[in-house]
Amino acid sequence: TLTIKRSIILRLREYELHPREPHAEIIGRILDEKEAKK
Repeated sequence: TLTIKRSIILRLREYELHPREPHAEIIGRILDEKEAKK
């Protein structure tokens, strides 16, 4: 959905601000949050 895409874009912007954090870790966290909401 659009909201998921939007949240990923926000996390990617967050990643750009904090480049030390591994990219995959952020994506994993998004997926974990989605699973937790179910």
